[in-house]
Amino acid sequence: MVVPVYFDSTVGEEEVRNILRATLRDQRLFLKTERVVFTVDANTHSERVLGILKTELELAESTTLQLERNQGKMGAVREGLRRLLGEPVHYLITRDCDGDHALPDFGRMVDVAKEMAAAAPGRPVSVFGTRPSLTRPMEWVRKEWELLTNRTIESLTEYLLARQDNMLDRRFWNGYALDLQSGYRLYDREAAKLAIRSMDRLPDERNTYLMACEITPFIEISLGGGLIGQVQRMTCVEQPVSSFKEIDFATAYGKLLVFLRDVHGIKPALLLRAFDNHMLASEIYFSAEREQVVRCRDLIGGSDVPIHRPSIM
Repeated sequence: MVVPVYFDSTVGEEEVRNILRATLRDQRLFLKTERVVFTVDANTHSERVLGILKTELELAESTTLQLERNQGKMGAVREGLRRLLGEPVHYLITRDCDGDHALPDFGRMVDVAKEMAAAAPGRPVSVFGTRPSLTRPMEWVRKEWELLTNRTIESLTEYLLARQDNMLDRRFWNGYALDLQSGYRLYDREAAKLAIRSMDRLPDERNTYLMACEITPFIEISLGGGLIGQVQRMTCVEQPVSSFKEIDFATAYGKLLVFLRDVHGIKPALLLRAFDNHMLASEIYFSAEREQVVRCRDLIGGSDVPIHRPSIM
């Protein structure tokens, strides 16, 4: 299990201690402590508090991977997965540090992964812990950004698979809409390698990699013949703390979409068409956030292309 640990400087050490204690207190009951990797930026209050709690919670045998450079959650998850691939483990789990990923849920994720592997031997497998609600833990604006970008990425992935004479296999999505940006993930070894490769390809540019941690592995695994499954998980009604509240979503998602367009050889007009299809079906475009959504559209090449708005309701 990889647990990226990050709290920005506005979160006090006592609050960090309380959140981490709630996240980690039963960790040793669910899996071997030596198979847990905490990834943390070196010389931060997150590192100091984690060091104290590891002793208190009997997690001393776990690994703390100290990162000298902050490359967001993407860098933390990537290096944690890379470290765990050096161990004789079959399934690798990523789990956030903010108390929103309940430990008992990952057992059901493993069960579904085994079912998928039996149904399609030899194919890489990844299971997402999907949230029953996006609005309650994240509030409306971020939820709408996730829905818009999830649907756009899903359409682009379908297009890329069609170029391979293939299709997106939804057999194990369990009837849920794609919760593409949930951080509670299971990868088998081959899927983890594909996830790392997808993140290795990202440029060292914050706005491009900021929202990429869960998105790029989905595309890479799908194009690599992998299967995606989904298991509904528990989630907090409101997240205790979030480092995403001040993010410029228009820029972060826009730059990531441009990167994905270029790296996969997608024509700009096709990306814009996919984005417009979902933008005009979204609630966020018809809200006070419209200017920001249009700014994202401009970044992906829409500044000189008129928007064909619905004219009749």
